[in-house]
Amino acid sequence: MIISDFDYCLANDGIIYLVKGYYHPAEAVIAYPVYWPDKSGNRQHPTLGRYLKNVSDFNQRLFEIHPSYRSPAVPRQTPRLPRSQISHVWQPKQKMAQFMAEETTGPWRDLIDYLIRDASVPYENIGIFGSYLVGMHQNLAGRQIKDIDFVIYGLSNLKKVKKALPKLLRHFGYGPISADHLNYHSRKFGQDFKPSANSFNKTLANKWSSIQIKPGLLCTLRFSYLDDEIPPDPTSLPVKQLVQIKGLVTDDIGTNFMPRVFKIDSEGSVCSVVTYFWGFQSCVRNGDYVMVTGNLHQDGKTISVDKRSHGIKIISAAIKNSNKYCGRSQSYLNAGNKAAGSAGIV
Repeated sequence: MIISDFDYCLANDGIIYLVKGYYHPAEAVIAYPVYWPDKSGNRQHPTLGRYLKNVSDFNQRLFEIHPSYRSPAVPRQTPRLPRSQISHVWQPKQKMAQFMAEETTGPWRDLIDYLIRDASVPYENIGIFGSYLVGMHQNLAGRQIKDIDFVIYGLSNLKKVKKALPKLLRHFGYGPISADHLNYHSRKFGQDFKPSANSFNKTLANKWSSIQIKPGLLCTLRFSYLDDEIPPDPTSLPVKQLVQIKGLVTDDIGTNFMPRVFKIDSEGSVCSVVTYFWGFQSCVRNGDYVMVTGNLHQDGKTISVDKRSHGIKIISAAIKNSNKYCGRSQSYLNAGNKAAGSAGIV
């Protein structure tokens, strides 16, 4: 079975893992633990028993249990789950028939019906991930305790959704991510990263596919490439050294996928920024002027944001002309080395 982005894997240790991206080694998949077997957990699986959801971008608990799952390659913070340890796989598209049969009314069904009918997103290019996919969406009393998470497959379908979203919000009376939810997520993601290198209040506000259905209930549409659209692995080459650069975002479309990828122009030199961290979905927009802290790869044009001290910081939003903001005369690499102190790989 081909295992890919947004699939879930049940491992022999009982932990349920979420797969990240498309670039997996032959003997393992890049995936991180989401649901842990726990006799006191508040999630009840129909056959597997009780579970507790516990997610971390840095997975220290799992690395203590399975140190061999750690890899020196990007993404360094995400485990490599051996394929030999996988006992079951859930895939998002396989859940749609059950969803359509069970959820005949309500906001989740309204949303999907609208995307199919009015945004022309094919039914076969919609999937469900998260707790509903793995049967972990009910509490011990059998009541639903989680929203339903959707993934849209295909670059052309992403563009359809983005075009249709303003009308969708007006149609149902929904809104973009609320200030309360934005503050909550900024604290949630920001607590694990270096504050001076990040601006989660701004990067999360760029997450255009977040739909505030009502206070306290947010649905964020996620996106995945179709099999024939998957670009080459952007971090296939080893890292070289720590850099910090500033530049203008020129291509933001890749931030909607995993890993999140965007291009920046720093004084005429273009490089790609890549991160596997969940909270950076749709983190920048074309025209944003940003500071990026991360590791430069050996190709000299790829920077990976892959550690707590790394980050993406929006300095100014949607600036049309970056020239007046680029005060340094050295190249982007020299500027980065100066800012990082030529400190090597960090």
